[in-house]
Amino acid sequence: MSTNPPVDGLNSEDSKGFLEDLRRETDRGAAVVGGAWLDEQLRQLLAKRLIDKPDEVEELLGSLETGSYAPLGSFAARITAAYCMGLITEPMRNDLKTIAKIRNRFAHRLPGLTFDSAIVKDFCNTLVTLGELPAELPKIYRARDQFMCTVALLMQRIGMNTLQAEHTHERRGLW
Repeated sequence: MSTNPPVDGLNSEDSKGFLEDLRRETDRGAAVVGGAWLDEQLRQLLAKRLIDKPDEVEELLGSLETGSYAPLGSFAARITAAYCMGLITEPMRNDLKTIAKIRNRFAHRLPGLTFDSAIVKDFCNTLVTLGELPAELPKIYRARDQFMCTVALLMQRIGMNTLQAEHTHERRGLW
């Protein structure tokens, strides 16, 4: 049985603490940890829509212990599954894929990669979630800020989708 913590939206103390910790991270740490947190939130969102058989669900989705050896154990697989199940929108899917690319660049980086590096800036400039904010808010230009704000907004949206899935989907056992 998984021991992963529950996701309960951006307003939870855990999420607030996570965002504060994320701000203090190095560029590499922010990219890797931000992507990992979103990956875990997707795992929990998917779990809410599956049958009420925790061992089977963990075998499918994986956990912190089993990792990506499960069929839906990777960030990319979870993004695709959540999108195909209608649990996230196309813009969310696109931003999550971009965040996965950024995370992978930093995780397997050559020395010196930062959010100011051209490749990372280019990825951050494709993030669309921030474009959905009201026009009267100031535009965010720095790549690191674009990344951090996108992670925070996606955390909130996935957390809300998880709560909605909890309340609107009747989990069923097998016949």
